[in-house]
Amino acid sequence: INGFKDWDWNENMFTIYSIKRIEEEYIDSKNKAFVPFSDFLINSYQIGFSKVDKKIYIDYDLNRVNDYTVAETFEQSMIEIINDSEKIY
Repeated sequence: INGFKDWDWNENMFTIYSIKRIEEEYIDSKNKAFVPFSDFLINSYQIGFSKVDKKIYIDYDLNRVNDYTVAETFEQSMIEIINDSEKIY
């Protein structure tokens, strides 16, 4: 899967980025320790990988990773998004 087309989102308003968008978001980011692959409500916050410990975090201010762990793995984070888990808000 290569993410959603353009700015499409699921019923809970989460977007899963394409590879191209992941690259664009990372290049534009000030925080090079974080690689976003999803966002909520048209970029209100992002979900992504920490390059430091490889866990999945929420970045609420879009410039630094907060200490809010969504999941240990990408696969688990996708399950949290699909299931509309409280962990992703």
